[in-house]
Amino acid sequence: MTSELEALRRENERLRARLAELEGGRDDAAFLASLLEVVPAFILRADENLTVTYLNRVRPGYTLDAVVGTSVLDHAAPESREDAHRALTQALAGQASTFRSRAHLLDGSVGYFQSYVAPLREPGGRTGVVLVAFDVSEDYAREQTLHENEQKLRVALEATGIGLWSFDARTGVVLWDERMRAITGHTSPVSAEEWLEELVHPDDRERMAEILELAHLGEMRSVPHRIVRPDGDVRWVVSHGRADTDVDGTVTHMYGGVLDITHQQQLERQTRHRQKLEAIGSLTAGVAHNFNNLLMAILPTFDLLREVVPPSHADLLADATHAAERGAELIRELMTFAGQKRRVSRVAEHPRTFVSHAVAICRRAFDSSIRLDLRLEDDLPSVHCDPGALEHALVNVMLNARDALGGRSGSVTVNVRRTPEDERRARGLDAGAWLCIEVCDDGPGIPEELHDRIFEPFFTTKGPQGTGLGLSTVYAVCREHGGAVEFDTGTEGTSFRIYLPASKDGPAEVEPTSQRTLVLLVDDEPAVRRVVRKMLEVSGFRALEAGGAREALRTLDAQAPKVVLLDRSMPGRSGRAILPELRRRIPDAKILYFTGQHIPPEERAEVDGVVQKPARMATLVEAIERALS
Repeated sequence: MTSELEALRRENERLRARLAELEGGRDDAAFLASLLEVVPAFILRADENLTVTYLNRVRPGYTLDAVVGTSVLDHAAPESREDAHRALTQALAGQASTFRSRAHLLDGSVGYFQSYVAPLREPGGRTGVVLVAFDVSEDYAREQTLHENEQKLRVALEATGIGLWSFDARTGVVLWDERMRAITGHTSPVSAEEWLEELVHPDDRERMAEILELAHLGEMRSVPHRIVRPDGDVRWVVSHGRADTDVDGTVTHMYGGVLDITHQQQLERQTRHRQKLEAIGSLTAGVAHNFNNLLMAILPTFDLLREVVPPSHADLLADATHAAERGAELIRELMTFAGQKRRVSRVAEHPRTFVSHAVAICRRAFDSSIRLDLRLEDDLPSVHCDPGALEHALVNVMLNARDALGGRSGSVTVNVRRTPEDERRARGLDAGAWLCIEVCDDGPGIPEELHDRIFEPFFTTKGPQGTGLGLSTVYAVCREHGGAVEFDTGTEGTSFRIYLPASKDGPAEVEPTSQRTLVLLVDDEPAVRRVVRKMLEVSGFRALEAGGAREALRTLDAQAPKVVLLDRSMPGRSGRAILPELRRRIPDAKILYFTGQHIPPEERAEVDGVVQKPARMATLVEAIERALS
């Protein structure tokens, strides 16, 4: 009896254990079903034919019946099916795999999925696969946005020309991008110390050493400085950056960019140079204007005295006249530099004429140890010019070349040629034909520190015998003729190039006119009025004079002159201010500005001519006759 009860007890325990096992299985199955419903992935099972036999959930708009029984490949976009088929085939062969695919969804959008595939052994020895797919559409969109932003940043950086660098202070590793290599000419990055010793220009090293020391302390400044590339080219750069520090304030990283500002530096230097020359020109013009009035009273007086001075004093008068003429020439050079050169009639001149004359003058001034060669191309264009001014400018350039040789033997070569199209464009010259006059010497070259002062007036390296107006006059003459002048220099010599626009215009004709014409001179300087009136009377004209605008208008009440010599700038009402009244009251009279100032083209159009002070007797008479003719 006891043994039977014991057997029943053991069977009961076994059944209870089995019941508990079965009840626990139902809990695990329920837990697994709940887990599959909430896991953020699509989990499916497929047989050896890749037919879907199970799917844990579907996207909105889909049903399980519409998916189960279909091929896994039916749910991949055509462009992703090859990758999907390859990964599923590997899984059927027993090897886990992964792939990314696109899928066209019911709402018309495109989804992106990252899928992981593993082999599955079914009961009965059959094979299949289990696939877990994560929806990575949002991640893909972020990747695309990041990629686009990186592309935009790359384009922006390339447009700015900034080279990027970084420095890890803990490891000493320096990183450069390709632009940094292009700027510096170095194929591999260098440390801050190597940058200072190998790249920074010697004249900038002391200042940059202080900047780098501050950078290691966490303070970074952007300072323009020069670097010398391995090929010897000197470039201006500016470095921007920042430093990161740890909690103790120790620098851990530095990173930033380097920008090549060589072109900007050149433009700024040219602008400053031009502004400086303009400021000096304004001051020069004021001085020259006042000095012109003095010379206007001196030079014509000497012309008048020549007829009455006794022979014993003729030499003294000749010396005084020569000194005054030198003063007038100096003023002309000053006025030329100031952009207020005496306006003369320009003619179409072949360059052979004035260039050959200038070379002939310099041959007499050059020592026999200096060879002076002239080379002219065939078929050169004519130039609409003031031949005397260009001749004077060329003489200045050639004398400067002679002086550059420093008394040594050498050569000076003058090349006259047409300007090729590519050279014209590179120099920024206007369209059309251009003439180039090039003066080359084989002297030691011009030191770099003097380059910005070459065309500056009163600057000279020739000591007391130099006026400092030679090259500044060349600069102004070229500017007046619508041309340009530039130079290249090195250890093997210097070349000055004068560019002039070509022209085919011819000279104007001047017809003589009758004398005994009544001329009204309006000028606020008594000495000028006295000498000019005397010049007019000696030349056969009748002359009236007025010391200002009011007196000039009163004179018209009594007499009507045929010619008015009108000082443009006078105290009170200027000559230009009374010009309309003169035109109204004496409409047939010829009105000429009589001035030492530059007259802009729009003002020149208002009068019948301009007589530039100081004017000799012949010049004054010629201007009046030209106006009357």
